[in-house]
Amino acid sequence: EYVSILGQAQKVQGVALNDRMLASVLGMIEAWPQVRHKLKPFEVINSYAAQIGIDPNLLRSNEEAQSLIDAEQIAAEEAQQAEQQKLESEAIKNLGTTPTDGNTALDAVAAAAGATA
Repeated sequence: EYVSILGQAQKVQGVALNDRMLASVLGMIEAWPQVRHKLKPFEVINSYAAQIGIDPNLLRSNEEAQSLIDAEQIAAEEAQQAEQQKLESEAIKNLGTTPTDGNTALDAVAAAAGATA
């Protein structure tokens, strides 16, 4: 695709303005974290790529990128749940082997639960 010298200059100007705006917003985020919700990061990337003439086939669609984010979040949640279950299991194991006056702490908890039932 042929782009005139004037057209190229306009694209460069657009990129410079986007860079300036993003730098300002990133600075604002430090003071006002809620500002981060104003940007559409996928659209920023799409616009930037279009302005500098990047082949759009090199970028994932917004939907594909979001599905990758969702998969990462699910994996992180599953890992956190597994870690929590491991900690709980170790705590129960330790409770079951901690002696208190001839019985274990688990025995005391079970006896207390039985007395209240």
